[in-house]
Amino acid sequence: MKRYIKIYNNVLDKTICDDMIDLFDQNPKQQEEHNNDAMNFKQINMHKNKDTWSNYIDIIQTKFNLALQQYKSECKIADFRWPNEYAFEEFRIKRYEPH
Repeated sequence: MKRYIKIYNNVLDKTICDDMIDLFDQNPKQQEEHNNDAMNFKQINMHKNKDTWSNYIDIIQTKFNLALQQYKSECKIADFRWPNEYAFEEFRIKRYEPH
C-alpha cells in the first residue's frame, strides 16, 4: 500500500498560495468554523463561493489533473476508473489553529 502514497511538493506557485491566503482572510463570512476535541480549523469551500474563487478553482483543477496523471504514471496505473457513485471532494482552503 505504501507505494501508492505520494507527496507532490510545490504544485502551486508560492504567489498563488499567498494570494489565496489573503483572499481567505478578506472573506470571513465565507469561512466555516469547526471546533472539537480532535481539530480546530476554519475553511472555505471554494465551490460554494465561486464568485470569489473561480479563478483559483480553475488553477487548482488544472494542477490536480496534472498531478493525477503523474500519480497514475508513477504507480503504473493504466486503467484508472473512478466509481460512478463517488467523486472527488470540492476544493477547500483550511486554516488550522493550534490546540
